[in-house]
Order: sequence, then C-alpha cells, then structure tokens
Amino acid sequence: MTETREVLIKARAVIANEDNWCRYTFARDKYNGAVSPDSANAVQFCALGAVHKVARFIKFQEAQDLLNAAANRVGGIMAINDQLSHGRVLQTFDKAIEMASE
Repeated sequence: MTETREVLIKARAVIANEDNWCRYTFARDKYNGAVSPDSANAVQFCALGAVHKVARFIKFQEAQDLLNAAANRVGGIMAINDQLSHGRVLQTFDKAIEMASE
C-alpha cells in the first residue's frame, strides 16, 4: 500500500490549508464555480477531489476505500467532508495514512 499511502499524503497536503478545501463538489475555481479536479482553474478541492488531483485514477479507489474505512461509522469521507469540519477531514486523512502504513 505504499503507493496508496503516498497518494493520501499528497492529497492531504493539497487541502492542508483550509483556503484550498471545499464542500459539496470535487473542486471549485477562484469564482467559487464547480470545476473538475483536473481543471487548471481548480483552486479548492474536497477530500476526494484532492485524491483525484494527485492520483487521477491510479490508486484512487484504494485511497477512497481507506478514507471511508477511516471515517468509521460517520457515513464515509464525503459525509465528513460536507457535514463536519476541515479539521475532521484532516484527521480522517491522518487515520487513513496510518492504516495504509500497516
């Protein structure tokens, strides 16, 4: 799971600054419009948008599965991203990175 762990670490770094994080869509541009995480105009990302940005489709599913497992009973990473705090999103990334290290 070394590659998946690296994807999670890089994706977490993308949204570590709360200004680079968003809710309710994978990515937003500087005008707050929804865009693809692949877009050169994307400046904010949700948790999975950040994973997509760094991984494209390589290890995306494994990273998503680990984030959902780390979310543990909360409804998955998207529920945490859209309903809870930026800090909880980062905590979930930290737990998933730890799980990928095992």
